[in-house]
Amino acid sequence: MNRQISFLMWVGCASAGIALFYLGFRYFIPWMLPFVLALAIAACLEPAVEWLRRRFGFQRGFSSASLTLLLLGLALFLLIRGFTTLAEEAYGFLQQLPTLMAPLPNVLAGWEQKLERFCAACPEAMQNWLRTLPDAVASQAPQAATQLSQELLDLLSACAEKLPDLILFLVTTVLAVFYTTSRYPQIRAFIVRQLPDRWRPSARGVKKSVLVTLSRWLRAECTLILLTFVQLLAGFLLLGVDYALLMAVLTAVIDALPILGVGTVLLPWGIFCFLSGAVPRGIGLLALYAVILLVHSFMEPKLMASQAGLPPIAALAAMYLGYRSLGLAGMIFFPFLLLLLKQLQDSGWLHLWK
Repeated sequence: MNRQISFLMWVGCASAGIALFYLGFRYFIPWMLPFVLALAIAACLEPAVEWLRRRFGFQRGFSSASLTLLLLGLALFLLIRGFTTLAEEAYGFLQQLPTLMAPLPNVLAGWEQKLERFCAACPEAMQNWLRTLPDAVASQAPQAATQLSQELLDLLSACAEKLPDLILFLVTTVLAVFYTTSRYPQIRAFIVRQLPDRWRPSARGVKKSVLVTLSRWLRAECTLILLTFVQLLAGFLLLGVDYALLMAVLTAVIDALPILGVGTVLLPWGIFCFLSGAVPRGIGLLALYAVILLVHSFMEPKLMASQAGLPPIAALAAMYLGYRSLGLAGMIFFPFLLLLLKQLQDSGWLHLWK
């Protein structure tokens, strides 16, 4: 009887913990994200602040402000440089667009002739349907274009609505970084004082485990990004793509973003090559996408296993459960959480399994 009660209590506590974790990830963390980021950045900047204070005798406030402004300037430089490069590439692409689209009428005419020959070889009942197919597609094209335009306008409108929230988030984060860095020892001491004495050794162990987990997870992700970049560069060079290095870098960066992926670039590009008559390049781009997708799906659990110490099946299960519960963000967060739990288990701070 006691064992049954203990089991029910364990199930209840585990269910409550999972529910609190889900609610915290959904609601609490987004609200507190600027301050969590500020605390993490302040912890990273603390050695530099102490070095400036000891080496040059600067006040902590001056050192904190200088490093915050330096970090902000570097982030703005990279952001502006990235947007400038993308704008230049987009401008060059738009200039070349008429030249790229020039062969399209001949390609469509060739497809129409092939369709006519195919119709002639088909049964008569099917010939009538195939002959009406181009007209049906042409009649649906304006409606599809209107729908696509409306979806793009809705997307731009949604982005414009989120812009004030983004500006508020960035300003709050910058101010929080400055205030947290200028008083980091006091804030750290305040957080430690809130913990019971018996928890403080465990807290130090948990902090160490979190840092080890983060470093291993980042190592695995960087290895995956580098592997994707090498595949893209090799594929672009084999296909004779202009600016192969730049295109590989941009595509790898887009692939690293949680919402997007390498298919965001390669799939439309390959379809455009088919429509413009560059069929071999289109086949090559689609084949490159298939290879990268296959390698990515196979290597990500393996990298989590080798770099982070997770079994491949556990990493795969964490990514799947994360996607089913929290979407694309869960595919990143759940493997990290599982890795953290394993690190705490191996260190003896948790005893979740045998």
